[in-house]
Amino acid sequence: MAHEAYIVGQSFDQLLAHAAEECAEVAQALAKAARFGMDSVNPDLPPEQQETNADGIWREFQALVDAMIRPMIPFRHSLRG
Repeated sequence: MAHEAYIVGQSFDQLLAHAAEECAEVAQALAKAARFGMDSVNPDLPPEQQETNADGIWREFQALVDAMIRPMIPFRHSLRG
């Protein structure tokens, strides 16, 4: 998720690119869950850093929503085509 200071001053194209990156991260989390299961965790991480694939999907989805809505509010007129 991008920090507020990072978002300020970005062009519309940069904001779209950030949203596209977040889409790819959601897709990667979904593919990982499909391959290893929703309750699986990365065994290479220390226990305090482990999260289930279901939690990872949710975290990435929240980042995607944030990337799509918060920074694009000033540009909403551009999205109506």
